[in-house]
Amino acid sequence: MKKTILVVDDTPQNIQLIKTLLEKENYNVKVSTNGKKALDIVRSSQKKPDLILLDIMMPEMDGYEVCKELKKDPNTSNIPIIFVTAKGQTDDETFGLQLGAIDYISKPISTPILLARIKTHLQLHNLLYNLEQTVQEEIQKRETQEKILMQQSKQAAMGEMIDAIAHQWKQPINVINMYIDLLMYDYEDDKISKSYIEDFQNKSFFQIQHMINTLDEFRDFFRPNKKIVEFNLKDNIKKVLLLLQDELIKNAITVTEEIEENLFISGNENEFKHIIINLINNSKDAFHEKNIQDKKIQIKLSVNDENKIITLQDNAGGIPENIIDNIFKPNVTTKKEGTGVGLYLSSQIAQKLGGNLSVKNIEDGVIFTLVI
Repeated sequence: MKKTILVVDDTPQNIQLIKTLLEKENYNVKVSTNGKKALDIVRSSQKKPDLILLDIMMPEMDGYEVCKELKKDPNTSNIPIIFVTAKGQTDDETFGLQLGAIDYISKPISTPILLARIKTHLQLHNLLYNLEQTVQEEIQKRETQEKILMQQSKQAAMGEMIDAIAHQWKQPINVINMYIDLLMYDYEDDKISKSYIEDFQNKSFFQIQHMINTLDEFRDFFRPNKKIVEFNLKDNIKKVLLLLQDELIKNAITVTEEIEENLFISGNENEFKHIIINLINNSKDAFHEKNIQDKKIQIKLSVNDENKIITLQDNAGGIPENIIDNIFKPNVTTKKEGTGVGLYLSSQIAQKLGGNLSVKNIEDGVIFTLVI
């Protein structure tokens, strides 16, 4: 496709000379004899010029002013401008380049130099345009991939949470079922009284309330809430441990806590829960794969200067040294059937919270550190 060049000069002979030269080189040429008309041509054109040859000394509006106007408009700021002028002083050239021109050619014009400079700058501009397009395409691909990874993580988390709900509810349902069975025996033994019924109600209500609390926590976790609020870190971690309580008991995992009171951060509560759940599940899977018998997780929460520091430490054997430096990258995993999404997503959420998630191996396991 032909490149379009706008020639701006108040001398008709100069315009005609340059126009003839450029048309011989198969360029499409537009012309203007003053600065204001040049601006009108550029702004009204659906297809902007690919390059502008701009004289400086013109009446009404000089070339410097034209250049300023074009460069401050986002729709025209990327058009390459070459000053072609009789103003040949170094200061003039410096000033022109500072305004955003890509080149400066002094009159009288050398035809080979003019054509060579035009060709070079059009090629560079084309390369830059293609690079910008490539960057935008890669950004879009990355955003799409991150959405896919986020969805995969949510689906994985949902599966784990539904499984956890089943375990959380199994115990209270069994207890209530036992109460009901005992009710018939106690009736036959004539043990039913008002106080017995009240005790039955209280114990049953306690189990039902536990189920309701658990369900509320799961509903909150999966609710698509992007609201930014200030929340208490200790309360949030306690809610996570409630969600995973029966899962931890089933896997014989002991969790100890050293958590300071009244530490708050601003962010999305559910996303913070997602980090803690991912880290605990990561330890749980490591315990299982390495057949660890005495399973321990220690959660600490402290403050250092203005930073809140949350650490989660386990004794699950650590992360292989050949992948630990890349463990927060997508698709990197230590698990046989892992997706490599959980820790990647956790690191992304940490950054959204204004923090950083890191990991290092210790004597018998790992310690994850979240600094916010």
